[in-house]
Amino acid sequence: TQVVIKEKSPRNSMKVSRRKLSADELATQKLRLAEQALSINDITKAEKLLEDVVIIKPSDSQTRKKLAALWFARQANQDAINLLSQGIALNPKDGSLRIMKARMYLEQNQFNLALNTLSPLASLQNEQYQVMLANTAQVANKNNVALAAYQVLIDMKPGEGRWPLAMAVLYDKSSDFVKAQTFYQAALTKNDLSVASEDFIMQRIQEIG
Repeated sequence: TQVVIKEKSPRNSMKVSRRKLSADELATQKLRLAEQALSINDITKAEKLLEDVVIIKPSDSQTRKKLAALWFARQANQDAINLLSQGIALNPKDGSLRIMKARMYLEQNQFNLALNTLSPLASLQNEQYQVMLANTAQVANKNNVALAAYQVLIDMKPGEGRWPLAMAVLYDKSSDFVKAQTFYQAALTKNDLSVASEDFIMQRIQEIG
């Protein structure tokens, strides 16, 4: 609750009343106090305040991620992952929660779990998400998932050469030289590659040609 003091005219007297804070106001107040606690490194107090905010506003992804980061930093790993999982259950299309959860799995070398976290939004039009999906898929030896992610990136940013180059390299590693050459040549048609990248592409085209 919030104390509201009102002055009464013309006499010098005051009336004190209490007004119940709305959920948004209470959450904002607790977030401000949490930031103050973090500024003086009072992590325990900050965590408690952030927990309160998550209870008040369970759909607040930013607060949920902030609390999960604090828990993960003190190695309460499963609690942090569970907190993010709850947020994903509330909003399955929130890519930021999935990215954070996948990073936590990657920190623990749980590559397949990280990939399973990202895969449900495989068509999400978000560069950061697709890059992470592609990288995670390669670590998990799921090259088909990585190729699909690179194709999404190519469709999103057709003027960039790094994505067809990434596709070419992946096909090259898989000994699919026909497709590798196709994407190497596609990458050369873009104007954003470095001289070193262009030299590498020309060398590979000659070698596999």
